[in-house]
Parts: sequence; structure tokens; C-alpha cells
Amino acid sequence: MKKKYLFMLLSFLLIIFPIYQKAATAEVSATSTGASGFENPTYTLRSVDGTAVSTKTNPGQTTVLVFGKTTCTKTTTTLSNIAASEWIADDTIRVVFAECNFASQDETLSYSQKIDCEKIAFCYDESNIISQVMYDYATLFEDTARITLTTPFIVFIDGDNRVQSSLKGTQTAEQIKAEIDRLTDPMTPGDTTSPSPTPPEDLTGLENPEYIFRSIDEENISTRAVPTQTTLLVFGRPACSKTTSTLQDIAGSGWISREDIRVIFGEYDFASKDTVSQYSQQIGCDKITFCYDEENNAGGIRSAMFKYLSLFQEETTVNTPLIVLIDKNDRVQASWQGAQTADVLLEGLLQYAGPSETPSTTPQPPTLSNVSGLKASSGEKKIKLSWKKTPKAEGYILYQYKSQKWVRTAAIPSKDNSYTVKKLRPGSDYRFAVKAYLTHNGSQVLSRSYTSVYTATRPAKVTFKVTAGRKKATLKWNKVKGAAGYTIYYKTSSKASWKTVKKVKGTSFTKKKLRSGKTYFFTVKAYKTYKGKTYTSDSKAKKVTIK
Repeated sequence: MKKKYLFMLLSFLLIIFPIYQKAATAEVSATSTGASGFENPTYTLRSVDGTAVSTKTNPGQTTVLVFGKTTCTKTTTTLSNIAASEWIADDTIRVVFAECNFASQDETLSYSQKIDCEKIAFCYDESNIISQVMYDYATLFEDTARITLTTPFIVFIDGDNRVQSSLKGTQTAEQIKAEIDRLTDPMTPGDTTSPSPTPPEDLTGLENPEYIFRSIDEENISTRAVPTQTTLLVFGRPACSKTTSTLQDIAGSGWISREDIRVIFGEYDFASKDTVSQYSQQIGCDKITFCYDEENNAGGIRSAMFKYLSLFQEETTVNTPLIVLIDKNDRVQASWQGAQTADVLLEGLLQYAGPSETPSTTPQPPTLSNVSGLKASSGEKKIKLSWKKTPKAEGYILYQYKSQKWVRTAAIPSKDNSYTVKKLRPGSDYRFAVKAYLTHNGSQVLSRSYTSVYTATRPAKVTFKVTAGRKKATLKWNKVKGAAGYTIYYKTSSKASWKTVKKVKGTSFTKKKLRSGKTYFFTVKAYKTYKGKTYTSDSKAKKVTIK
């Protein structure tokens, strides 16, 4: 019996091994031949369109092999950067994406449509072969026992089919192109002239553990430094009064509009996108990027907060907000905990960002604080905006965001801190902003930043009919433009309270199990949701006596 099972096992291995070889065959070994780089352990992958894609490069063509996951924001950011580059159209460069997390063909195809770049070959493998391929390439650069891969893992194969280098983590198109250029444009043979030495990089501070956050505008925001900007990361939550006071102070500061400073707010307590969107409106500052992580993703905002905290202290107790300063060289330089004023933060920023302009002896015009407390109250065809009065302001300018730009709409005197925008479309989305102004030497001086609010008008009133049936009532109505759905209410007498029956998407509903001969009152309200807030139409009640 044992011999029989052994024979069956050997037969199975003889069948399956050639299949594995065909799917991912190492066509050559990675032995050194004296040439630069490593011999390419070539594999054949399967693309989403069913064609075979070899990792063997074509003569004279550089191959960029990107191992990653469809669920990895760092991979998505890198591929999006490549797709948007100019060099992706260069026929001497080939880019292959290999999905290493067993995503199906349909999942990888959907992902390729999201990236939307025909010049990238998207490959998939539901049987775990690509994952092994990735590690095989990684062993060319690292000791097997110490391999820790961060996706995306990018391998560069030159036109002679030699594996030359690799990169890990989020990369810009410029960084990838620089590596390609290094491979394709080496120093002329025999030229012993060394390149001019570059000034040593300022390596003060701590290494930045890069993270990718998701903004409320659905953009991937990297904590990696932008070379022209000093970054402030503010970790906090809307329910924290210290966080709110700090952000409001930043929003009203004079330096928030500086182009060489960026501020990123990371909500670490898993608040929803809608909640963080509403919070951003409360703060009212377009210069702050608001990010959320309601699914508590691995390597998400909460993990990032404690990682940055560990750079400065061993204890894991944090007093929010936690504010981290990252300089232009991508070095973490300072941190603060608890409520902070804009002036305190500016002192830290000036050490790394420098002054905003060369000091001048020319008298500077007065400055105005940004408008704060902007709120919106919606009607069917109008929206009332209100805000707190700004000290020294002689008036306010109202703007509406149209065609991707701010359009000046109205001027409001300083005695008023509210304005009603009329003649709007029911059930429509809007964005308004307000700036304060004063007059100096005959010129108008405005507050630095737009204080904006996302809002919408209520849907139009529902026109409906109600028909009595046997122990039931049927309601029908016309579709309301801009409505996401409808809520049906009823009550048993004119003085009773309304009870919610159901929310529906269609334009009819039947309420059953009613009492014959009894009179009921019904109404239907249209609703829509925008930026986390629900807007409900006015309504008219109708009564019906059940048969």
C-alpha cells in the first residue's frame, strides 16, 4: 500500500513540475559573467489580455519591472506617476506591472483601467508564482535571510538583459527616469574623469518613514518631503478641542498661504470620509490637506502617528495633536504635542523654511486674518452664508467656485456678516468662499486665504398622489431632479407625529396592513447627500381613507 501511494505522489510531481516550469521558467541562472549587474533569471508572465510577457528584455530596450499589489496605495501612486510621465511613450523603455498578491485576472484588469496607461503591461497570477518571482529577483540584491520587501519593488533590466538595480517604495516618474538614464547613459569607456562632486546633503534630523494617506478629495498624499516645501504633519481628531484650536490658528495665520510650506492633517481615529470632510469645512482652509483612514488600513494614519512618535520618545502615550516637521531634504526635524499657536509653529518652520521673502525697508501693507466660522443654511433655490466678523475688515468679498476657479460674486459691507445667494437650482451642489478686505493707500487688501464651504440646495418639493386600496395606500410621484432618493412618512391623525415608513430610490410605494375605514396622512420628501451632509426637500401632506 505504501509503495502504491509513493508511486502516485511521484507521478503527480512529474506531471505538475513541467507545468510550473512553463508558467514561470528560469531560463538562465543568475551567475556572474564579469559583465556589470546580474544575469537575468527570466520568467514568463501572463498579462490581463491573455498574452505572454517575458521578463527577458529586448535588445537595446530597458525594462522596468514593477512588482506590487492592486490594494497598495504606494504601488498605485508610483504607477500613476509613470502613466503621467512623458517618457512612458519612449519605445526604448518597457514597463511591466506584476501583481504579487494573487489578484484575479478581472481584478488586475479593473486595476489597469484605473491606472489607464496602454504602455504598461499588467500581469496577474492567482497561483502565487509572481510572488516567488519577486523574491527571486530580490535575492540578487539582498541576503535571503534578511529580505524585507516593500511594495512596489522595482527591478531595472538593461538592454543587454542584465539586472542592474532595484528600488523599493513610492517613486516619482523623475526618480525612475533618473535610474533608467544612469543605466542607458554610462560614462564613455576609457573616460576616467570623475563627475564633479556634489555638495554633501544636509543629513541632520531623522530619516523620514514615508507613508501614503488618502485625502478627502481622493488623492494619494505622501509624507515624503516635496523638495521645495517644508511639511507639517498634524495628527489629531475632530472631537479633540486642542486639535481644532491648533488647526484654526494655523488656518488664520499669515504664513499658511506660503507656497514653500504645506500642512497635512491626518485623522488617526478612523473617522469616515464624510466626517473629515465636514471637519475640513469647519476649519475652512483650502491650504490644509485633510486625510482620513476609516478602514484602519495597515500602515495607515494611526500606524504612521505612532511611528513618528517613536522617533522622539520611547513611550507610546501621545498628547494630540501630534505635529511633525519634515524639512525639504526629507528629514524629520521636530515635533510638538498638544495645542499649539501658529506663532510657535512658525518659529520652528523658520529654522528650516527660512523667511518668506527678503526683508525690505518699504512699509508693508496691513494684514487681515482669514474669515472664520463660515456656515451655510440651504433652501430650495437659495443658500444663506454666515461667518464671524473679522477685526479691521471694511467688508467681505463672496466667491463661487465655477469651472475650476473662484469667481467673484458679491461685495458685502462690514456691518453684515451674512449673505443669501438666490436664484440657484434645486438639488444642486455648490462651493462658496469669503475673504475679508480693507483699503490701504487706495488699494484693496484681501485676507490671504479663501475660507470656503461645500453646500447644496434642497431638492424640489415632491409632487405625489396617494390612492386608497383594500387595507393599503399606494403613493406615486414624479422624479425630482438631483434627488438621491425619497423618504415616505405617515401619521394616523393631523395632530400626531410623523413616522418614517421607508427610504426608496424609485417613484412609487405601497403601505400595507392599514385599517379599513381609517384616515391616514402621508407625505414624501426627496433627499440628496453631498460631502457627508443630507439635504431634504420641503413637503406637503395628503390624507386618504383606507377601503
